Amino acid sequence: MWWMKLIKNNASKLHLWSFCILVVLSWSRYLLSGKLQVDEVVMDSPFGIVISILFTVFTLGHFLAFYHLELNSQFQFRKAMVINIVAIFMLPCISNDIFSWMAYADNFQYNDDVYRNLISKDSSFYSYISELYKTTPNVYGVICLILAKLSIVSTNILLNILCLKFFIAIIISMVLYLYNRIKTIESNNLNFIFLNPLWTIQALGQTHTEIVGLFFIFLAFYFLFLGRYFNAIFLFSIAVLVKISFIFLFPVFIWYLWYRNIEKKETMLFLMYTMVIAGLTLTTIYLLFGSFDLILLPLATIDKLWPTGNFSDYLVSIYNLIFSSNLELIPTVKLLVKISFLFYLSILLWKYKSNKNKIKWIEVFYFIFLAFLFLYSHRFLTWYLLLLLPIFIWISDSSVRNGFFFLSFFFTIQDIAHFNHSSYYYYSILVIGIAGAIVSQVTSLSQPFFGRDRLYQ
Repeated sequence: MWWMKLIKNNASKLHLWSFCILVVLSWSRYLLSGKLQVDEVVMDSPFGIVISILFTVFTLGHFLAFYHLELNSQFQFRKAMVINIVAIFMLPCISNDIFSWMAYADNFQYNDDVYRNLISKDSSFYSYISELYKTTPNVYGVICLILAKLSIVSTNILLNILCLKFFIAIIISMVLYLYNRIKTIESNNLNFIFLNPLWTIQALGQTHTEIVGLFFIFLAFYFLFLGRYFNAIFLFSIAVLVKISFIFLFPVFIWYLWYRNIEKKETMLFLMYTMVIAGLTLTTIYLLFGSFDLILLPLATIDKLWPTGNFSDYLVSIYNLIFSSNLELIPTVKLLVKISFLFYLSILLWKYKSNKNKIKWIEVFYFIFLAFLFLYSHRFLTWYLLLLLPIFIWISDSSVRNGFFFLSFFFTIQDIAHFNHSSYYYYSILVIGIAGAIVSQVTSLSQPFFGRDRLYQ
């Protein structure tokens, strides 16, 4: 088709300018509706309909342009920096996560009360957050809260958001600069990570808390490449304090030592650093806050919430749609799905062990992590995929990348529905996103078992 040819021939320009247009459209939404929040904003006017459709079209264009980008050239550092700067000005328009983050930070008094109590109605951010988080204690790490609290400089909500996004842009600029200096990483891997629409739209544009953790993870990997293991583990421990789910990336460090054939002496030194820094981190947390609860309480809080965005959610929703609503069904469904995760894990590891042309271990880890998000964890949101993005420093296989691309695309489509809560727009976009996300999840999880020749060494 002529339009596909047009996209292919102008992929680099379209990738940049489509994101810039998305930023403009986020402001158009705000100026038209007069509302900064994301939920329940309805724009039924002709102009509201037009900008909603345009946001969908240019999101699609941004993804398609990235799909056709020439990633094998040198790392496009300048372009990544421009997008990072432009993203400062993208307003929340498909996720209200940043409002929840700022609201919890507003209530944070350098103790663990925010992990036990609900957000105060006196918070200036209270009216901007979703109903779910108005009845949910804090689920973010202490480092997130401290950074966001430093960003609350006035009573003006918009100014506070821009201030936080400015801080984020500065720290990400540091990551981009350092990685541009490393010549041992394949440039196409860096392009895949830092030009990825999941990174540009979700991490930079909508500013989820994961981006703070990724800052420390990327720095940790940077020092890992340099062989400075103490620095790497120290930065990794900070990432865990941003969001405890980053702990699941620790096997990547172990794999890297094995991959590089590091001597036993260095491996033992690495493990010693890990134990020492973990002990110091826990001790510091206890001395500052009087307990360790603020590390684990978010997990306990999340576990009590309704399943979202994965197979637990789909099964419960289908049951409730056919039969009557049954909350007592949730624990059973969660158990069955977790058993399916263990089954998937067993089959994957068996295939890895028994096949002569073994799947690369880093790719095995990728699929285990993916299965964990979709099967074991009963809640999944689009930006959780950001946890997997750093692994692509070592994954170059096109089929694995394509699977990740389509997962990111369809889950982002679900989020786009929140741009305009007018029923005909909201539900049509949401249904397309959910249907595509389910197919993409099944397809991605089945990749190691069917037609995966490129995965083999």
